[in-house]
Amino acid sequence: MFITHLNTFFKILRFHGNIVAQINTTYGKFPNKHIQSQSKSLAINKGSAMFNKLLQDRILNTLENTVKSLSPNNFIMVAGVAFLITFVSIIFFLKKYNCLFCTAPRAYTPENHATKKNTPTMGGIFILLGSAASTVLYAGYLDRRLQGFFLAMGCFGFVGLIDDACKIVYKKGISTLLKAMLQIMAGCAVGFFLLHFKLKPLEIHIPFFDEMDITLSPALFIAWICFVITATCNAVNLTDGLDGLASECIIPNLITALFATTLLSNDSFTTYYQLQKLELDAIFYAISSVIGALFAFLWFNTYPALIMMGDIGSLALGSVLAYFFIILNQEFLLILGGLIFVIETVSVILQVLFFKLTKKRLFKMAPLHHHFELLGLHEARIVKRASLISWACSLCSSFVFLLQFLYKKE
Repeated sequence: MFITHLNTFFKILRFHGNIVAQINTTYGKFPNKHIQSQSKSLAINKGSAMFNKLLQDRILNTLENTVKSLSPNNFIMVAGVAFLITFVSIIFFLKKYNCLFCTAPRAYTPENHATKKNTPTMGGIFILLGSAASTVLYAGYLDRRLQGFFLAMGCFGFVGLIDDACKIVYKKGISTLLKAMLQIMAGCAVGFFLLHFKLKPLEIHIPFFDEMDITLSPALFIAWICFVITATCNAVNLTDGLDGLASECIIPNLITALFATTLLSNDSFTTYYQLQKLELDAIFYAISSVIGALFAFLWFNTYPALIMMGDIGSLALGSVLAYFFIILNQEFLLILGGLIFVIETVSVILQVLFFKLTKKRLFKMAPLHHHFELLGLHEARIVKRASLISWACSLCSSFVFLLQFLYKKE
């Protein structure tokens, strides 16, 4: 039913485009002197004709062919199973072990965060459990790209697990140096895996500028993969400071990755734009499962949160988010879609540099969401506005993904 309605929508758009094109052609031959000059009319008609050609021959053809190949039932089933497993697991945990796994709030946070000391952490375990179980159930574990997904999620989740466990037992996490070393080792492991099985080309793709693509040596390739993954997971970790903030900013980016995955594994799309078709069915299931698990977790993590994801959740989710865009060879789309993560990270860097140079603080507190808290904005309001920005940026990221191929074809 959904596909039928979308196909009807495309036919209406085509009908409208044909009518507009006919009107433009008519007025191009007989310009209306009472409305505007002949030169201006011809320019407008030419622009309208070009737009309608682009609308009909490029965008509508692409979207219509893509919609025909979509399998919304697959997404609903995979995401639904992940949602159910995560949801039930969290309910069981909260009923039986609600008093365990509690830790003190992070250092350098507003005073009102002291009330969160009785909120259990390490909820990311249930996100990983739900997404991994659903993915294996529908896609297995033999696909190499899927194995890379499990490798990234497992390695960075393990680093987060160690840090969270130390915070609970010793009231202090592992040192910054040790945490960074473990993350670099995990990132290099993922990079070596991708290199060994040739799951990603050695080029860094720059949208709209194919001639500027950078070819890397094997060593630089591993370093690049390590940088992208560690930077993303740390950005997500910094963002995870308010109830629901990290989850609500990750989900829109995952939907962008799901959209790109569907297109790059579509016969009509790859044939029309002369692209290499990628076998991404397993990655489609993986992204769907993570989305479903995150929605279940978000049910308990919205303000006031009943459970926190902890470092095991933020580091693992950040790593798989980066991994999906790396597999798609669209790493730079993360900068646009993950603008909130970028802003949060830059705010911390600027705060540290500004304080070292001037002995004064640029913001009341970093990351930036704490600055807004101290300005008097309610936590829930900050999260919702950040979520809206993330959805808008992810939508723009999806359009950029499409437009780079339209530009290349033109």
